[in-house]
Amino acid sequence: MPGKTKGVKKSPNKKKKTPEKSAEKSPKKSPNKKKVSPGNSPKKGNKGAKKGRGRSKSPKNKGKRGRSKSQEEPVQAQPQNGAQEAKVLPEPPPGVVPLFLTTQTQQIFQILADVNVTRESPNVLLDKNALLEDINQRKAISDFFPINEVIVAYPSDEFLVVYDADFLYGENFFACATEEAKTNVLFPPDEEEEEEDPFALPDIPYIPPEPKPWQNLGSDMEVVDETVFECRPKVKLTIMKSRRHFAEKCNFSNRDADAGKDTYQECLPNYERRNVVCQKELDKGTQAVPAEEVKSIQTEYRKPLRQWSQYVARELSEEDKGDVMESDVIDQFVKDVTPVMEAALQQNEIIDVFRNDWVKLNPSRSMMTAQQDSYLKEYQSFQDLHYSKDKQIICDDWHTTIPGLVGVSCVEQMSFDVRLRNMSRIMIVPSLVLLWNYQDPIHPRLLLEAPDDCFIFRFNPVNPNLVAGGCMSGRIVLWDLTQYYGKLAMTESTIQIKKLAFLSNLVEDTEGKIPVVQPVATTHTDFGHPSCVTDLQWLLPPYIIDKQGKVIEDTTKSDEECHQIMSCAGDDYFFVWDIFVQNTRRAHLGVIPDVGSTEIGHWQLLDHNWRPVVRINLPNRSDGTPYSLNQFRVRCIAKELKDDEGEEAEEPEETEQKEQVAQEAPEGAAKSPLSLYAGTQAGEILFFDLRVKRDSDTNKTIVCELEEQQIHAEPIRSICISPFFDDLVLTVGGFRFAVWKVGIKHKPLMVSAQAPSRRTSGVWSLTRPSVFFIGRQQGSIEVWDMLDRAQEALLTQSLSGVEVTTLSLRKLGRRQVLSVSDNSGNLHLLEVPLILSQMEGDEMKMLENLFARETLRQETEAKNKEEERKNAEEEDKEPASAPENVTSLPPVPPQRGVQTPEDLAQMAEVEYESKSVYESYLLFEKKMLDKLEGKETSDIDITALQSAEK
Repeated sequence: MPGKTKGVKKSPNKKKKTPEKSAEKSPKKSPNKKKVSPGNSPKKGNKGAKKGRGRSKSPKNKGKRGRSKSQEEPVQAQPQNGAQEAKVLPEPPPGVVPLFLTTQTQQIFQILADVNVTRESPNVLLDKNALLEDINQRKAISDFFPINEVIVAYPSDEFLVVYDADFLYGENFFACATEEAKTNVLFPPDEEEEEEDPFALPDIPYIPPEPKPWQNLGSDMEVVDETVFECRPKVKLTIMKSRRHFAEKCNFSNRDADAGKDTYQECLPNYERRNVVCQKELDKGTQAVPAEEVKSIQTEYRKPLRQWSQYVARELSEEDKGDVMESDVIDQFVKDVTPVMEAALQQNEIIDVFRNDWVKLNPSRSMMTAQQDSYLKEYQSFQDLHYSKDKQIICDDWHTTIPGLVGVSCVEQMSFDVRLRNMSRIMIVPSLVLLWNYQDPIHPRLLLEAPDDCFIFRFNPVNPNLVAGGCMSGRIVLWDLTQYYGKLAMTESTIQIKKLAFLSNLVEDTEGKIPVVQPVATTHTDFGHPSCVTDLQWLLPPYIIDKQGKVIEDTTKSDEECHQIMSCAGDDYFFVWDIFVQNTRRAHLGVIPDVGSTEIGHWQLLDHNWRPVVRINLPNRSDGTPYSLNQFRVRCIAKELKDDEGEEAEEPEETEQKEQVAQEAPEGAAKSPLSLYAGTQAGEILFFDLRVKRDSDTNKTIVCELEEQQIHAEPIRSICISPFFDDLVLTVGGFRFAVWKVGIKHKPLMVSAQAPSRRTSGVWSLTRPSVFFIGRQQGSIEVWDMLDRAQEALLTQSLSGVEVTTLSLRKLGRRQVLSVSDNSGNLHLLEVPLILSQMEGDEMKMLENLFARETLRQETEAKNKEEERKNAEEEDKEPASAPENVTSLPPVPPQRGVQTPEDLAQMAEVEYESKSVYESYLLFEKKMLDKLEGKETSDIDITALQSAEK
């Protein structure tokens, strides 16, 4: 950031070799010779040249009119800038990269040219992390962006940058990309004697040639012919002056040139034709050029001919044809290509012209260009005219094994009062959960009927044929989809049949033919929640919760069974449900099916007799009011507990202290492998693990400890755990969202600003750890990237004009799809672009570094605040010291309504004492002022002062 000092470390001052040293070794030029640049001559010299028309006004030129041009000082004029020859720059050595740094970059890293770095000390070591941070913040504006890959691949933490004052390699700086180049610059090798080359030629001393006697071969006549001899007499001129003008006095004065006729004499050029000198010598030259001839020749083209031609197709014999047609290979081949060829013939196309070839290439982000799509593209949309139109989709969930199968829960858009008034109509209309397949956007594949509006439902993560839901009346329902699995999974043959029926206009009215699944088990109203179920989660194996509320490892069931459900409503407790029959004694006697059975008899026994296993209560707030839960998520921390136990085993010194803490802890307060993140209707965020204890007064199972944070001002609408970091939580509620790091007890890592409209839902990206999506009430979707920017969304796209209720992500092949549901009963599937779904190699590491910095910053701030609080408490405890030599005033008694004579006398006494104290203070002040001024006080004054002080 500008204004901040990046990590800079000065390297040892090693002088680099520059062209100046080579210039010093060259022989010095004569001091009489000067080089004058025409463009850089001083201004005074230019003016003098114009006025004197070639004559110099310097005193050195006075009295030297007779000097010839050969005797004048030679002046060498350099060519103009445009005519200068191009300077050939040397190639940089291996590992050296020329780099141009602007003044802003030099100020950021404090490496200003000729200030922080000079010709004598040009080397600077910069922190590698500071350079990467500058690149991430300023992107392409950063001067280090062109060598981003070089900096990332550099092995050391200190990156060497050298100031190139002479622009040896064409730029003002150059960087060392390898350790070898860095070592050669910091510690240049000494000049060693060159090794003798066995193939080198021997040194032969130079012997200058000796002059030989002249041999005349006739060249003297040529020299005589070329010699110029004088052929005419010389002209002799005599200039004389009259005698009377010798030693005559002269008076010089200023006079205007136009004042008289004799003030100036004009000398006009006069050409005399009589004395014209004819040119007798000419310089001519000739050059012999060889004669050129243009000739052409044409060759004969001969057409190549084949040696033979085949005009009859080669065929197999009848026996071979029969063997091929009766073989299993050709039979299997025909079966494989038949549906493909039928589809191609009916659609009249051989290839998929709408296929995105860019997705097939799977490019990296470095290959992406600005032309690539960076917005969410709608892939599919679902709405049923009978069951979901004009209704609110309150929840959606994806099937875990069947790709593209998604379920939505549709409820009436009514308040509680309106619902009571229209209860008779609502009871007649069935409450349904619709299961859609993205390959059939017209009709839902299955309908799940509930006793009343289902506000939450979840597929079993291990056995997705079991679906659990929570109703508005507080009841929990369970559906079994085992016998409908073939209806849900659409095969290729089913798709082809539907296409053929559509093309041949044979589509029949399918109204009423969609299977409706009734729940196999429901809870009784007396055993369920007293209000609407707001959230529901399946507990993943192998952990379950027993009747005492403790989390244990299930040894009776295999790891492939998930049979416990945890639910909450608008109250301060959780219910834990088990889909298996708990009465093992009756199961053993044969009255009911065995535990774990999913037969029809088991579901019949469970229906209307389903009771919760345990009720887990939350402690009240500090003011005594209970919480009202709205959303929660369960996280398994068993691996972290094992790591902590391993660390504790390596530290035997702390075992005694831990034993004492364990003895003081309440019963059932051992660390639990399950942790919960919950949100309330008041906006609180609760972090706690399932360590419970039994309250002796109320005999309730209560959570031992919980951590409360308050950021949101409205009910929590969504809680999401990152798929990459289990301790990273996204919460959405009201007009803002927050990103929490579990373990930091001070404040969240990231809090958004207040939005113009409410934020209703959120979900993490499945492929990029720093990206998440937020839904808003006005019908738009925000895409946020924590590594790119934190003050605003990376992308905001408007989808519809109604409120977005839920968001969820799913991977369909190589495509990542975002499902968006709204208040009008529509379910939209949006395709996430590659730029938002493909992760860079170092994104995880960059995000971990961001978390580490934020954690350290928040811990430091909390520590400083704690120290300030302790210091303030200590200052409040210390008594205020009274000033020296000043008598403290006695307290004034409080006045009463009726004053007695004793009260008046006491008041007069207090007034007299106060007056005497004030007079003593004035005397003491006068004494101090006299001492400061150097005056001497009299004995009477001293005595009076002493008495006054007493």
